[in-house]
Amino acid sequence: MPHFTPDLDDPRTLGWCQHTLSKWPWPWPLSQCWLGISIILVSFTFDLDGRGVRVAALSTYLWLWLPLWLAAGAGGFFLDARRKRMDNAPCLICDPQGLTIYDSGQHIVHQWRWQALDNVMAHGRALRIVPLNGELLNYRDQRLEHDNDTYRTIAAAAQDFLRGKHPYGTPVPAVKVMHSWYEQRCKLYDSSETMNDWALTMLICLSILLPEMYPHDSAYYLPARAVCVIPALFLLRLLIRSYRRKFTGQDATEQAAIDHDGLHLYYPSGNTTTLRWAQIKAIRQQEVSVARYTGYRLNITGPLGNVHRLNVDYLQDAKNISREIAAAVDAVIHGRPLPPLTAQEMYGSAPTGVFLLFWLNILVSLLLILLAFLPPSVRTAVLSAPLEYLMVLWILLNGFIGNIYRWWNKRR
Repeated sequence: MPHFTPDLDDPRTLGWCQHTLSKWPWPWPLSQCWLGISIILVSFTFDLDGRGVRVAALSTYLWLWLPLWLAAGAGGFFLDARRKRMDNAPCLICDPQGLTIYDSGQHIVHQWRWQALDNVMAHGRALRIVPLNGELLNYRDQRLEHDNDTYRTIAAAAQDFLRGKHPYGTPVPAVKVMHSWYEQRCKLYDSSETMNDWALTMLICLSILLPEMYPHDSAYYLPARAVCVIPALFLLRLLIRSYRRKFTGQDATEQAAIDHDGLHLYYPSGNTTTLRWAQIKAIRQQEVSVARYTGYRLNITGPLGNVHRLNVDYLQDAKNISREIAAAVDAVIHGRPLPPLTAQEMYGSAPTGVFLLFWLNILVSLLLILLAFLPPSVRTAVLSAPLEYLMVLWILLNGFIGNIYRWWNKRR
C-alpha cells in the first residue's frame, strides 16, 4: 500500500519516464491517417458525381469491409491515445518525501521514504536500492535504458535526498520576476507579415470564387456556396484580428512573458501555452533548418524527463527573443539574477507603407471578386496584358517590402 503520493508540483521533484522520440510530426497520426483514407474511400464507394460507382467492388462488399475498417479506426485511436498517455508516464520519481517506482500500468509497485533507505547506487546496468529493513532491490526497467548514464543519474539524485539536501516540508522560495516581450510595431515591415495578409486576402478570394466552377443551375452550386462561406468568414476574422493588432491604437501585442507563475507563450491564433516553474527543469533554444527554411524551438525538459518542443517562429525576432527567453527561464529555475533583456516598447505604430499596402491588398481582392461576376466579354477586356503586369508587381511588392524598408532605413 503506498505511503504517500509524489508531489509533482514541487520544483525539487525529479523523475524519469519512458524516453520516446516520436517519428511523427503531428499528434494522433494513426487516427488522422485513418480519417484521411476514409474520406478518399467514400469518393470511390458512393456515387457522388452522378457518373456511377467508381469501384463497384467497394459498394458490393460494403457489409464485409466496413466493420473491419471501423474496427481499424478504433484500434488506431486506442494506440494513439495509449502512446500519448505513455509518453509522459513516470517510471521512477524522487521527491522530498521518498522514492517511488511505477510499473507500465501507472501503478506504484515500490515506494520508500528516505528515512527508510540506507543507500541507493548504480550497480552495473541496474539501480541497487538498499533499505534499512528488508531485502535489497536491483531495479532495472527497459523504459529507462535509452541512456547508459540514467541509473547513475538517478543514484546521484537519490544521494542528494538521502543527505538531506532537499528536506521535506521546507518552503520553496517564491519566484519574483516579471517581464514581457511585445511585438514591436515599428518593425512590422517584415516581408512575412505583409505576405501573411496577402495570403489571407487571396484565400478569402479563393473561398468566395471556388463555387463558381459549377454552373449556377447545378445542384452542387448552392451547397458549395454554403460550405465555402464558413472558411471565408474564418479567414475574414483572422484578417480583422491582424488589422487590429497592427494598426489600431491599442497596446502592442504581448508575445511571451515570465512571471511568478511560470512561462507564458501567446500565439497569434489566440491560444496560450503556460508552463509553471515546477514543470520546467531545463530549457534550451534549438535552431531547426529544413532546406532554405530556418525555424526556432524551445525545448523544455519537464520534471519526469519528458521534453516539450514549443515552436516559437511566431515571435517577431524569433532567433534573438527565443534566446532571451531561454536565458531568462534558465536563470529563474537556477536561482540566478535575470540576464540583461531587450527593452520592450508597448506602444508605437506600424509604418505608413505597411498600412497602405494592407488596404491595397483589400482593394485588389475586391476587384478580383468583382471580375468573377462580370460577363465574360467584359472580363476579357479588363484582363489585358498591362493589368497582368500590375498583378505581378503587386505580388512582388508584398514579398519584398521588408527589403525595401530595410534598404530605405540604411540610406537615411
